[in-house]
Amino acid sequence: MHPARVFGRLLLPLAAASGAAGCADLQSARQVVAPYYAKELCSCLFVTGQPEEVCLDYVRHDLAALDDAPIIDTDDDAVIDDSRRSVTVALLLNSATARYQDERLGCRLTD
Repeated sequence: MHPARVFGRLLLPLAAASGAAGCADLQSARQVVAPYYAKELCSCLFVTGQPEEVCLDYVRHDLAALDDAPIIDTDDDAVIDDSRRSVTVALLLNSATARYQDERLGCRLTD
């Protein structure tokens, strides 16, 4: 299995359950979507070394199960910092940053 997909496969049921429990519950969506995008983009870019376009497609398709999932647009929603090897995503009034740690740990959400 593609390394970046492992985290997504683990988190997607949680995200889907959060959406199924009430898409109207914006608070739940805010807690899941921005961190998901940040972590998945970081892993795709800095762990697997895929190009930005491929990584954006990957996270968009992985969230296709969530009907109301916001679509990420790097110009407005994500800041990719190649020098710090980090991704910050701001969606649904919430932001999250994931930073590449090392080869063994991959990317991790930061506080």
